[in-house]
Formats: sequence, structure tokens, C-alpha cells
Amino acid sequence: MLMNHITVPARGNRRIKLTIYPGHFATSHAHVDNYISMTEVRTSSIMASETAEELAKVFKYMQVDTIICLEYTQNIGALLAKELSDGRREVNSGKDIHVITPSINSNNQLTFTSDTQPFVTGRSVLILTPENAL
Repeated sequence: MLMNHITVPARGNRRIKLTIYPGHFATSHAHVDNYISMTEVRTSSIMASETAEELAKVFKYMQVDTIICLEYTQNIGALLAKELSDGRREVNSGKDIHVITPSINSNNQLTFTSDTQPFVTGRSVLILTPENAL
């Protein structure tokens, strides 16, 4: 477990805390000197709710039929759907927004099962990743 870290508030909402680990981190695609952990934001009900509220401010005037959640953002996605559909005069007010997660096949491609494809095909889709949840 990484012990040396700093915690900083997110830009738009100081109640959302981001944990940053300094060091050298390498993946097959990148080398970075700092790792920003999204674990607390994705797993804490309070921080996920705060994050959903902030995201709803950005997307409240855009039609959203489906939220596709990648990389364990389902909690945020469900709360975001609720925030978007709870508005009074916004585009998605009173709407049933679907929250789905794709499968990943052996070629690392995202796939949708036949029962979730209707929620994607021809719909206004918001793709939620940890990067846009910041």
C-alpha cells in the first residue's frame, strides 16, 4: 500500500477530496510522476454524490438517455442519472435515464449485450470515466 500521499480538494467542490501519490508509475501506455486515486470518489457515497452534483451542473442542459459507466464509476453514474432527472425545468427532468456498463471481450473491446443495445443505439449517450468525473 502506498503511504506517502497528499489530499487536495477538487477545483469545483472542496468537499470532493482527491488523493495524489507522488512517485514514478508506469503502464504499457504511459509513465507519470503522480497518481491521482479515484478510489475514494468512486466508493464513498458522500463523495460520489458530491461528484454527481457537480457533473449534473455541466450536463443539465444536454439531453442524456443513457450513461455508460467505465472503470467502476457505476455509483457516480447512478447518482448522476438521479441528479439529471430530478431537475425541474432541465432537459432530462422526470426522465428515466439508463445506467449501463459494457462488457470487455477477449480483444479488449467494449461490447453491449443484446438487452442493453437499445439503450445505446440512436440514443444520447454520456460516457462516464474517472477522468471526466474529476
